[in-house]
Amino acid sequence: MYKVADVMSTLEGATRAAKAEDMLIAPKIAQAIFAALLDFYTWKLSQKVYGVGSSASMATVCCSVVHLREAL
Repeated sequence: MYKVADVMSTLEGATRAAKAEDMLIAPKIAQAIFAALLDFYTWKLSQKVYGVGSSASMATVCCSVVHLREAL
C-alpha cells in the first residue's frame, strides 16, 4: 500500500511534503475501499438469503448507511 502511494507520488512529481501527506492518506483510502466492498457483499449475501428486492435486503443497505453516518 505504501509502495503504491510512493510510486504514484513520484509519477505525479510531488514534493516531499505532498509525499508524506500521501503516505498518511493511503491507509485511510485502503480501509474505505475494503469497507465499501464488505458492505456490498453483505448486501449481495442478504439478497441470496432473503431474495432479491426483499425488505430484509433493503434493511441491510439501510443499516450500512446508518452505521456509516454514525462513524463519521
